[in-house]
Amino acid sequence: MKKKLCVLLLGLCLFSVSACGDKTASTSSIDSASKQEEEAEETGNNSSAKDNIKIEDISWNVDEGIVDGERYILLSYINNTKYTIAGFEIQFTEKSDITEEEKTAFYTDIQEKYEISPDEMESLKGKPISMYAEAEIVVNPGESVTNTRCWYYRGYHALRDLSHFQLVQPDIATIRYVDNDKIYTVYYDYSSGKYSAESETETAYQWTQTDLGNKIPKPDVIILECHFDDEDTFMFEAYGISLEGFNAYVAECQKLGYTVDASSHEGFYRSDNAEGYNIYMHYDEDEKTMHGNVSAPEQPESDTSDSEDDNITDNTDNSLEELVDGMRPAFKEAMDSYEKFMTEYCEFIKIYSESNGTDQDLLADYTDYMLKYADRMQDFEAYDIVTITIPQAQVLDCKVDETTLTEDSFIVAKGSAAVEAEHQTAAFQEAQARMQESASSDTALLANAQQRAQKSLEDYVHNIGDSMGKAYKIKWIYLEGDEPTQPETTDNATEESAESTQKE
Repeated sequence: MKKKLCVLLLGLCLFSVSACGDKTASTSSIDSASKQEEEAEETGNNSSAKDNIKIEDISWNVDEGIVDGERYILLSYINNTKYTIAGFEIQFTEKSDITEEEKTAFYTDIQEKYEISPDEMESLKGKPISMYAEAEIVVNPGESVTNTRCWYYRGYHALRDLSHFQLVQPDIATIRYVDNDKIYTVYYDYSSGKYSAESETETAYQWTQTDLGNKIPKPDVIILECHFDDEDTFMFEAYGISLEGFNAYVAECQKLGYTVDASSHEGFYRSDNAEGYNIYMHYDEDEKTMHGNVSAPEQPESDTSDSEDDNITDNTDNSLEELVDGMRPAFKEAMDSYEKFMTEYCEFIKIYSESNGTDQDLLADYTDYMLKYADRMQDFEAYDIVTITIPQAQVLDCKVDETTLTEDSFIVAKGSAAVEAEHQTAAFQEAQARMQESASSDTALLANAQQRAQKSLEDYVHNIGDSMGKAYKIKWIYLEGDEPTQPETTDNATEESAESTQKE
């Protein structure tokens, strides 16, 4: 959760940080006396943070276990502290008495199992054998966490062999805990037996200060992280919530009038209220988190924008026909150019790295690539808001794997006439049609398909934005039949929009 916050805040303005939450750290001061007071207070906070938490109060264990039918090496722990733990990670390093034979067998084993390239293996052999496990789930005092996977090195592959884990020992534990609405980070060094603490803290509950905060209930959780916050959109992640808690929160929203054009299934709810405010709620069972979003009604800024909105509403078919691969031509051209450039750039960097920077021609090419990169970035300067049109989910096809059919697949009534090939074909076609009809009427299935499509598009836009250090805001338009519903703005950063359609 800390990692996501850092990435998302990079692209936001300073006012967004102050509205959502803050970090406490030492700052320089012209007044030396004031500076000394701040430093003394910080030192006291760090000392207190280290004294508050003890590794002995976190009873952890690593052992074999089964997750989704597969065997993994898993971390579990019990929080015996008096604080809510926001995250717990242990890094493991190779034991000092490990033999060369054991290391050779380990390297051979993981290379065969995970098809690691020779170059990657040489890189790994130059480092101590290491593993880690990280549980980023909110754990209250007395509660426990299970089935947290261990990973080789810094996340190459999940650990499945207990004999590999027996080659390492605990190195550093990272504990993030909540005290007085602040998240503190404390480290424990198993080698020295000493504690240290980060000077910075995070605000645990980062609620918006805009009017949007009054339009929805505040989730009853200890940790709530702001992802995006302005006058039009507030996005947040609530941690340590159960599915029952999610359903209770949705019920509170419904009491506030969020029942207009509602769409829902287990772990998902989207609706408007009479004023045009929109909410979007999604629950993650594995992470025990609730993603929430509230958006203000669209407000036309000028006659030009009114005209554009009218085009979207009244001429939906025409606007969709003009799209290229679901996007406006100008935006698609910029996107294709960027994708092509980045592919070439990655290939160039690989060659450049192998030359160790000694090839003068490559140095000149590198300068040229930097200029091209600047040009590609300018192509996107005109785009801050990405509008994506989501049609209703449809079952486009429904096929049975004919290779799985045998004579036993057809049930023939006793005493009936001989079954000919055409009878089997007719029965097969009828069964397939019924299956497609059943799937097409399954609203929960279709809603889930639409949600997955939206998540894929959302991740794609965010990944493009992250690579450019830019935060895009996404405006969603949900088609019902051929007519668009009220647009919903859900995500982060510029002003020409690209429309995309997706069917599943």
